[in-house]
Amino acid sequence: MAWQHTDGRTVAGAFVLHAALIGTWAGRVPAIKHALGLSDTALGAALFGMAAGTLVGSWWGGRLARRWQPATLVRGGLPVMAAALVGAALAGDLAVLAAALVCFGTVGAIVDVAMNTLAVGVERDRRRPLMSGFHGAWSVGLLLGALGASAAAAADVAPEGHFAIAAVLVAGAAVTVLGGLPHVAAPGAAAARARARWTAELVVLGAIAFCSFFAEGAAADWSAVYMHDRAGAGSALAAAAFAGFSLAMAASRLTGDRIVTLIGPARLARRAGLTAVAGLGLALAVPAPGAGIAGFALMGAGLAPIVPLVVSAAGAAAHGVETAVSRVFLIAYSGSIAGPAVIGFAAGHVALRTALLIPFALIACIVAGAGRVEPGAGGELART
Repeated sequence: MAWQHTDGRTVAGAFVLHAALIGTWAGRVPAIKHALGLSDTALGAALFGMAAGTLVGSWWGGRLARRWQPATLVRGGLPVMAAALVGAALAGDLAVLAAALVCFGTVGAIVDVAMNTLAVGVERDRRRPLMSGFHGAWSVGLLLGALGASAAAAADVAPEGHFAIAAVLVAGAAVTVLGGLPHVAAPGAAAARARARWTAELVVLGAIAFCSFFAEGAAADWSAVYMHDRAGAGSALAAAAFAGFSLAMAASRLTGDRIVTLIGPARLARRAGLTAVAGLGLALAVPAPGAGIAGFALMGAGLAPIVPLVVSAAGAAAHGVETAVSRVFLIAYSGSIAGPAVIGFAAGHVALRTALLIPFALIACIVAGAGRVEPGAGGELART
């Protein structure tokens, strides 16, 4: 697979724009809910549509990237995501909102697969670790989107106007700034046939990413609840737990490439997993505000390099980077969808503190499987 040499900053820009749209949406969910007068159940149904869309987009992403070029999907998909965001703001009822979110989730996952495929190409072209930095750019974009949403809400800007401004900015940047995204040469027939195969190692890599996404989803939806209900934290301190998780994750990803260069992927994955286990263990063992904030921050720092390492390992496939990345994300996104729901179901039958032992156990599985993220450790997947 031949890649056109490119400046990695252009690919990083795609990660920033993608995440900024997601952060923009997440920050205005309460306003959308209030504007439509939705119950929690109705909103949950709409959000499930977006989650289902991510699975469909992950499944299609590899095929579309092979047919239309990853760069084309990124440049074309970001404006479609932005348009779906505006559609969600303009929705007059639950059905239209759900349809807009299905589109948003589907196209968002397709773009995710495409831009990670590009990131693999840049990393292989440069012959040094870069994936963690790309995912760090995504974390920065998410923060920018969330800050923009907070500012818009504080200024009492309606979601329609806010999303329209965000859509124009992202679509404009996709057309101009992302013009330098690389293209990949068309594969031969043998490579196309190789893509059709699932391998055990690809499933293992997907399972590692599943565990990470499950734990991230659990932290996103339940850390503040745990802090408030079990650790006795006020609303501000409870929210600070996930803020600490997110900031630590961003900082860890932005430094992850230097660390993996020094100690290697497998050792980084193992140490990062142990850090995440220790962090969540601290939060659960010492239900106090300070320990909880520190624990969830350590958990975020530890989980941060896992998915980038998995994507890089999947990119070591002899053929079909697009398909490898697509399938890893198909499995991984299942974790982000299942995590919050499984924790909620378990917490309805046992204490939330006990339910959070589920992500604790899954992170321990990441530690056990850390050797699989080493390029060349995956047998058929990594054969060159």
